[in-house]
Amino acid sequence: MPYNWNLIKEFVITDFKLRYNRSVLGFFWSLIKPLLMLGTLYIVFSIFFNLNIPNYQLFLLLGLVVWTFFVEATVLGTQSLVSKGVLIKKINFPKAAVVLSSNLTCLVTFFLNLLVFSFFFVIARKGIGVYSFLFIFFIFELFLLSLGISYLLSALYVKYRDMIHIWDVLIQVGFWITPIVYPLSFIPENILKFYMLNPIARIINDSRDVILNNTLPSFWHLMMTLIICTLVYLLGITIFKKRSREFAEQL
Repeated sequence: MPYNWNLIKEFVITDFKLRYNRSVLGFFWSLIKPLLMLGTLYIVFSIFFNLNIPNYQLFLLLGLVVWTFFVEATVLGTQSLVSKGVLIKKINFPKAAVVLSSNLTCLVTFFLNLLVFSFFFVIARKGIGVYSFLFIFFIFELFLLSLGISYLLSALYVKYRDMIHIWDVLIQVGFWITPIVYPLSFIPENILKFYMLNPIARIINDSRDVILNNTLPSFWHLMMTLIICTLVYLLGITIFKKRSREFAEQL
């Protein structure tokens, strides 16, 4: 699908500015929110539930950073067409650029949050493992997955406004069925293969393996995650293309 990258660049800059418009702390809110969540969950699960996980603060923060991007990208992506409805009605341009730019805006915030994680990583005196470079590959998978879901939901949301509420419920459930606050070892062996059909769970677990544990997931495991993310993207973009002709009428 062709994109006007200059237009996307302008969308990203505008969206990022508007997101923190008239805010005293500005983009620092994107750094404060995961830290507040980290503090709350760390107290609850590390102190009250006494989870004995090495470097739990890094374990938890990395999971939160990945999950926060996924949530923000899909929620903003879902609403992106409707939020720019007036522009879409007046100007003829690739509608997919709107969804892509919303995800790229969230990617900027994601990299800012990674700087926060890197700070705590250095403070904890953790060394960079030889497999850490694979995290770049996991970021690609994460972006592909989020973009695919955003295309799918945004195409449906134009006509069915209940989609954002349904997705919000699924996100709440998804937080607890994804290994964010607990390790994968907590999952019973008999349901693990079904649990790991969740691509975001695979990405979070793989990210921890290469960054915190310096262990390499198997080639088949890596390829399976990529296949799932690719299929989600292809499903999303296909439905988006089929419904794109009706967007101007339905907005």
